[in-house]
Amino acid sequence: MPDSSNKGNGFDWSQMEKWMKQAGLTGPAEMLQQPEWIEKFVGQVLKKTLPANALSIAGMPGVPAPAKPRIFATHHFVIVQFKLGSRDHPDNYRLLVRPDRVKLQADTDERTQRAKLPCQIVPESCRALFKDGVLQVKLRKRRMSSQYYEAPIRT
Repeated sequence: MPDSSNKGNGFDWSQMEKWMKQAGLTGPAEMLQQPEWIEKFVGQVLKKTLPANALSIAGMPGVPAPAKPRIFATHHFVIVQFKLGSRDHPDNYRLLVRPDRVKLQADTDERTQRAKLPCQIVPESCRALFKDGVLQVKLRKRRMSSQYYEAPIRT
């Protein structure tokens, strides 16, 4: 005769609780109240099933995410710093700049880094310096024009 805790789903939760207590584990109700345990468990399951770059993008624990670039803004410039390995060489990367973003493209997608800029810049003003494992990119801000442009109105 089935247990009353079964509730018609075919699974005997009382047997599960007995087994967990014998194994020295806390009960399922207590485990679900521990978000760290759930996050760790889900991270382990995903780590076994998904590729590493998908997990680093999702920010799962135990998977190193690519270092985020540091962005500084001064009155006239925006400075972006990309942390590279001390053994990396800048010849292994391509630096791509557009008015609103900077992309440091590597040989693999996992190592490619992107930075969204806080304001519009002049891409042609880009100066990059590699020193002590850090690539520093200096970009001149685009000047805001206070002049109005009269646009025609169609009827």
